[in-house]
Amino acid sequence: AWIDRFNALPDDERARLLPGPPSRGVVHLEVPDDATLAVAAFETPVMRQIAAFLDWVGDDGHRLTQKGNVKLADGKVLVELLDTADQFDPTIGDRTFRTTSTTELPGVDLVFRLALAARLARRHRGRVLRTRRGAGLTDDPLAVWRGLVDAMLDIGLIDAGRDDRHGLRWWVAFLEEGAGELLGVAASAGEPLPVEALARDAVDELGATYDLDAMPDVVRRSLPEVIAGGVGRLVDRLAWLGVATRDGVVVARDHWGDERRDGGELALTGLGRWFVRPMLTAQGYDVAVAGELADASADALLAAVADRPTDAIHAEVRAWATARDDAAHELAAAARQASTPDERALAFEALEVVGDDAVDVVRDLTDDPLLRPWAMGWLVARGDEQPDALTPADATAGFVQALAVALTAGGPDAVVEMLAADTPVAEQTAIIAQLWRVDDPY
Repeated sequence: AWIDRFNALPDDERARLLPGPPSRGVVHLEVPDDATLAVAAFETPVMRQIAAFLDWVGDDGHRLTQKGNVKLADGKVLVELLDTADQFDPTIGDRTFRTTSTTELPGVDLVFRLALAARLARRHRGRVLRTRRGAGLTDDPLAVWRGLVDAMLDIGLIDAGRDDRHGLRWWVAFLEEGAGELLGVAASAGEPLPVEALARDAVDELGATYDLDAMPDVVRRSLPEVIAGGVGRLVDRLAWLGVATRDGVVVARDHWGDERRDGGELALTGLGRWFVRPMLTAQGYDVAVAGELADASADALLAAVADRPTDAIHAEVRAWATARDDAAHELAAAARQASTPDERALAFEALEVVGDDAVDVVRDLTDDPLLRPWAMGWLVARGDEQPDALTPADATAGFVQALAVALTAGGPDAVVEMLAADTPVAEQTAIIAQLWRVDDPY
């Protein structure tokens, strides 16, 4: 009976009675349009290799081994075709290890497993066949790409569904469970995340979850290096999928001669931000996507982004400016109508995003005594005017405006901190002594 009464209530009343989890904050995302995303999806390493593999499978398919794996002879073909850099019969020291199965070719085996998991290929009567969806990758590449990422998360970014028969890689499941949270953290951070710091955090969380002191000393001592390798593999797989980038990696060789990739920073791609948006919502974040203000006036745009981080402001202004032909003139009109220094500062910040197309418009603003310091400073900073074009009067008036922005944002303490940060006391005194000469209400 209670459920019947509840179902009869308006949506807002239902939400009041059964509130969701408290918001973890606002995340601002810049997400490309669907056409751009579709092109980016098809150009990811995973899509290129999957497409090549499915072309090789063709309409007739290929026979598999009795265990359902790709035959070794076909594996040799696929290594070249997919450019996986897998090695046959690798030599370590003075020993050569014979390759007896394509499961020993990590790149080929991963593409095969992922194609099956994403239902782009299937096993049937001892053969691998292309599914209808696999035959139509270009029909909706963005949907196919999302299916690949979902499938990769399901089978595991690190070991890709391989069995851990002896339980030696027990820590893999722990890292895999945190993959979704990691993507949320990367999106909400708004800046690249050092991979080494992520690995250290993972070790700390592992220690809070498991009794590491009960483990053998050799296992406990090796754990930080092992976890760092696992986190690195996870991030590299995200980069292979096109969800993220890992820049700044240092490549070295370990004592076995294998390649080791250390360090670098994780950052989400446009595809990654698109993929992670529903995950963020499910994790309790309020997600603001750049472009939602594309139809707003310049005044409404600036008012809406005033409290956002700088990167989020730039993303929203870029999306807004792309949707109109005369963005610079609209922002210039908003600057003329601004009544406070922080509003003027925001207008010129937006004009900076517009860039070269705004130069002539900003130059016209130098005829306004109140806007001249902002306009001249903007032009000089970009190199569109020589430094001596900014007169002492312009500089002093501009400084007053900058102090006024600090005053409106943080009160008198913010002004004091701004002055004291890098300015010797004697120069502070000289600045304050000149302020009364500036004809400005602040």
